[in-house]
Amino acid sequence: MLDEFINGITSVNVQPEQVGTVSLQLLELPGVILMFAMLLEFLLPIPDEVRLSRLSPLFKLMAAKVNRPDNTAAHSYLAGILLPFLIIFLCLLLMLIFASVAGFDSWLGLVVLPLILESRLCMHLSEETATLLHNGQNEETKALLKPFTIRQVDRLSRMGLAKTCTEIVIQRMFVTWFAVLVWYMIAGLPGALVMQLSSIMSRSFSTKYPQNKHFGTCITRIEHGMLLFPAAILGLCSLVSFFPLRAIRAGMLCAAEYPSPVSGFVLGLLGYKLNISLGGPRYYHGEIIRFPRIGGAADPNIDSAQRAFNRLRWYGIIFVCLCILVEALTTI
Repeated sequence: MLDEFINGITSVNVQPEQVGTVSLQLLELPGVILMFAMLLEFLLPIPDEVRLSRLSPLFKLMAAKVNRPDNTAAHSYLAGILLPFLIIFLCLLLMLIFASVAGFDSWLGLVVLPLILESRLCMHLSEETATLLHNGQNEETKALLKPFTIRQVDRLSRMGLAKTCTEIVIQRMFVTWFAVLVWYMIAGLPGALVMQLSSIMSRSFSTKYPQNKHFGTCITRIEHGMLLFPAAILGLCSLVSFFPLRAIRAGMLCAAEYPSPVSGFVLGLLGYKLNISLGGPRYYHGEIIRFPRIGGAADPNIDSAQRAFNRLRWYGIIFVCLCILVEALTTI
């Protein structure tokens, strides 16, 4: 009996080439490539000039050419449909040309994804805001936050500045980083590119500006539509906790109350998880708009934005690790 067992083991012939092939297949998995791209984007000091978000001034210039003040509402709607689709088509065409030159190698994601993903900006913004508020430099904090939000920050208190920074970090980190991760796993580099382009154009053509009331409607709806699935994935990742369903329930209630359901769900979910009260009244162009209070019960403090950033980054890591596990199980 023992001799037969030993002979059975020794008869198994595992070729080194097979081990190398399996290892190479695992390294070429989209989830593995995405994990390496996340590390590169976070660790490397990539200049802002080469990031995709630097196209925002160009998009605004193009919008000014077609979204003229004398346009009718119908013409503004039409221009707001044609321009975003033209930009997306040209960017996808350039990516296709670049990919064909590179031989459509799957490792192309390691070059392109770090330029598309955008987490370091949120990290620096949360850290600098915490430092300024800790030193009592409220005016410097207002100047720091002003380029990142349309709301008026001049009248905000110290707590209001902390809340504004927290909301900026949550929304921007979710849209420009977490949602890009999800769409890369859904549709590869084209999906990640379209998601990031949609977020950039949505900010550039924001309907909160009076001149973009009709022009920015199309791209805003495209962005919100693309964010639905990442919001659902974020909810699933948040289940890794002691009381998973409470946060999901809070996020769903906030989605029903908030003007933007996706923003309400994300802010409500993270606010509940971190026990931070978000929403409330704010000023836009001298007019006060009262948003419902969502999230937790405690007022934001100087480290709330950093905590929100770390939590969203943790959820992104959970998502990518789950993708790698599923891909590995289906590949081997």
